[in-house]
This record gives sequence, structure tokens and C-alpha cells, in this order.
Amino acid sequence: MFVRIVSLRVRPKLRDSFLSAARANAEAAVSQEPGCLRFDICESMNNPGHFTFYELYRDQAASEVHRQTAHACSWRAAAASLLLAEGGQESWEGSSVWSSGDFDSTAVPLSEQ
Repeated sequence: MFVRIVSLRVRPKLRDSFLSAARANAEAAVSQEPGCLRFDICESMNNPGHFTFYELYRDQAASEVHRQTAHACSWRAAAASLLLAEGGQESWEGSSVWSSGDFDSTAVPLSEQ
């Protein structure tokens, strides 16, 4: 499995717009892309406005398919105005070498958390 972890810092007062755009991308990824196994959006409890995306794909090719989708392109266009100019986004990519086991890949909408 291929993992991408993205650290994002949102411009002050744009949290709601950020979450709307991020959620649209994440929901489309898990519902429309068979190779996207998980897409979590997490916010720091100690640093509001600092988010982390945890993306899990079947393989690197599935990750590349995601990057070419309309929803990912829309996300990138929106993110350009929502993230801090400096240090707004950092990514880490790698492969899973061990997992705690199977997981339920059903997305839990933010409104139900």
C-alpha cells in the first residue's frame, strides 16, 4: 500500500472554506476511486488551523490516478488561496511495511464526528 501524509496550514479565518474544499476532495476520492482506501482529514488539537491528510492507496499508481481527477484538481485550485504562503503544505510519501490489520474504509462525515 502507498501512503501520503500531508501537513497543511490554513490561513486565519478560512477554516470553514478549507474544510468544505478538503471534504469534497476526500469524499470524492473514497467514493469514486477504487484505489483510494482511506482519506482522513485531521486537525491539531493544540494548533488550530494545522491539518493533516492521511491518504492510503492500493499502490502508487492509484495515488497518481487520484492526482489527475477533477476533484483533486479542484482541491489544488482552492488550496492555493486557502493555505499559508510559506510553510502551507508539506508532504511525505512512502509504503506501508506493517499494518495493525483490516480497517473499515467507510468514511465518517465530519457532521457525524
